[in-house]
Amino acid sequence: MTAGSFQPYIVPPTLLTGRFEATVVDPGGAPMDIVRAGDAWRVDLEWEITGLLVPALGGTWHVHLDVDPVGSGSESQYPNPPISRPLNPANGKYAEVLTMQNVLAPGNYDIVANLTYRDGTGAAAPMSGFVKLGRIQVQP
Repeated sequence: MTAGSFQPYIVPPTLLTGRFEATVVDPGGAPMDIVRAGDAWRVDLEWEITGLLVPALGGTWHVHLDVDPVGSGSESQYPNPPISRPLNPANGKYAEVLTMQNVLAPGNYDIVANLTYRDGTGAAAPMSGFVKLGRIQVQP
């Protein structure tokens, strides 16, 4: 897994801290950066929050990939809308798998995994993260 950046609320780490990691894997589960469009490749995501505030938090995580074609084309998000996951105050651990088979046309892409948080009222809150997965080549 590639470690990313994670920013919790601005409180002491004993109250709240976290991590966000992601990796591109082939159908057999090995990390990779060259894939075939028709293969069942995927992006595995894991994140965790720890600290005394975790049991008190409510709300929803939102996770998606920013996919930017190198050269021509425009950036897109996958999935769109992002996947929503309610907070789990019992342990603060989360995992998501984004299956990418036949999602991207052949070409080179810069991919960033994004994690955002909305509080219990649905408002965007200052807790988020990202992982730069680097350049991925999708072959026919």
